[in-house]
Amino acid sequence: MELAPAFHDIYRDRHPFMVVQKPAQVGGTELTVNLSLFAAATNLGDRGHVLYLLPNQEMADRLSQGRMAQAIASSPPLRKLAGSQKDGVRLAQRMQFRSIGSGSIILSGSDSVAQYTGVDADLVILDEHDQMKDDVLSNAIARLRSSTAGRLVAISTPTIPEFGIHGLLTNSDERHYQLHCAACGTWLEPQFPQNVDFARELVVCDCGEPLDVQGDGRWVAMRPEVEDVRGYQLNRLVLPNPPLRQMRMAANGTIGMKVEEFYRQDLGAPFIASDARLSAAALDACRSEPPFKRLSEWPPARLWIVMGVDVGQDHFWVVIREFVDKRSYPLYIEKVYGDWDVLEELATRFKVRFAVVDAQPDTRGAKRFITRLWDKGVLSWRYYKQAGTEHEWDDSDARITAVRTLALDEMFDAFRRRQSLVPLDGREVAGGAYYEHMQALVRTTEPDAFGQPIPAYRHTRPDDFAHAENYVTLVAVKYGVWNGFWE
Repeated sequence: MELAPAFHDIYRDRHPFMVVQKPAQVGGTELTVNLSLFAAATNLGDRGHVLYLLPNQEMADRLSQGRMAQAIASSPPLRKLAGSQKDGVRLAQRMQFRSIGSGSIILSGSDSVAQYTGVDADLVILDEHDQMKDDVLSNAIARLRSSTAGRLVAISTPTIPEFGIHGLLTNSDERHYQLHCAACGTWLEPQFPQNVDFARELVVCDCGEPLDVQGDGRWVAMRPEVEDVRGYQLNRLVLPNPPLRQMRMAANGTIGMKVEEFYRQDLGAPFIASDARLSAAALDACRSEPPFKRLSEWPPARLWIVMGVDVGQDHFWVVIREFVDKRSYPLYIEKVYGDWDVLEELATRFKVRFAVVDAQPDTRGAKRFITRLWDKGVLSWRYYKQAGTEHEWDDSDARITAVRTLALDEMFDAFRRRQSLVPLDGREVAGGAYYEHMQALVRTTEPDAFGQPIPAYRHTRPDDFAHAENYVTLVAVKYGVWNGFWE
């Protein structure tokens, strides 16, 4: 194999928990395929069981048919191992299961835990980790518990800071690759565009002399005291033949690439666009006094009160809003401990007309609560998250099947238009948690099963109040309150 020197230490590394943050198309998939084949062929942990996870089964099948099959076919020793027999029976070779001698590789999508639960592995690969659900990492680690030499390798192009692969990298020793300048003796990690000579199309040192990516290099840990997680940040400029001209055009907007995609795909760095999340300044601009400070002041004709509830294990995140003159004013924003009776008391106290609660994790409790409110004349729904093109309301079963990205777009847009207002002391509400939750969700793009970019929201920290606000906005959109329908 001919590998760039920057890859040598990554291939040799046997750390039990390794993460690699990378640009697109730099040899990351070849790395994980080779690590998988090596672990299976050498019986890692005396078993050689490999679980190779991708965001969905479509991607896993394409990898198996393409990269994995090609790697086996191009290697005589691997062809022999793949064609070996056990008890006179040739070993199985299927799209989702590859036998390599006595070892095996299971290639699976990660969108459902049921796809890989029960698999005992010695090596788990998380390929394109940033496109996976939040619980995949913990479920994947559990697959290694029976191994005597378990390893986990997570690799991905990053999306947003503190999320996914970047979150893992910031909790690792975080190694960066430095090149040695033969002219001035400096060791440095070249940066774009500071260390690019576009006229000569060369990666250069700060002194202006060319850097040799095939020459001396070293990995330097930013946090050498961290031992539990080994992290590598791959920089395209330390690899052979970086597409400098195309990178320059992308950075300048010549070829129409979005700036966030340039940072992620070309630089291997996370990025958040300025309009991708709701800022503290945008929330501050929504601070306002409520039109009526006491319940006794509310005109009966304007008792249009909506409650949204995100459900925790032993608590609820509650937002109650009043709609007046095409705006919504917060009446109650709190984290509430207790059972469903506490919510029923709040609904009664604030004369709630509409309520939406998350159906997870307590679906039965949510349904009983909704039924009780319905019997009291409150229009209520449970909320299910689902992809699609429009929200579906099932009045017979009191259920919303909402398009998550669309619903969050509508909710954040209401704040940006200053239709959803926040208390004057908004920064202190719920001990500061409200502002933190409202800024946690970041709008980004990620490829679907066919590689086409689609919008999605990711969160970098708790976001429960944002979802409670989202449930309130669902009702507002359904009944057209922004257009004055309720007035």
